[in-house]
Amino acid sequence: MEKLHSEQTRLQGELAESSIYEDAHKNRLKGAMLRNAEVDKKLAEIESE
Repeated sequence: MEKLHSEQTRLQGELAESSIYEDAHKNRLKGAMLRNAEVDKKLAEIESE
């Protein structure tokens, strides 16, 4: 769970960077958003147990 929280924090920091929203970084943005959703879902599942 700690590892997921660390990854969540890293991803949120990455998504907070304005440069990730530039056209040149569309793939990076998409990957970060998808991974962030996966991590959020896993954390929610763990916390609901």
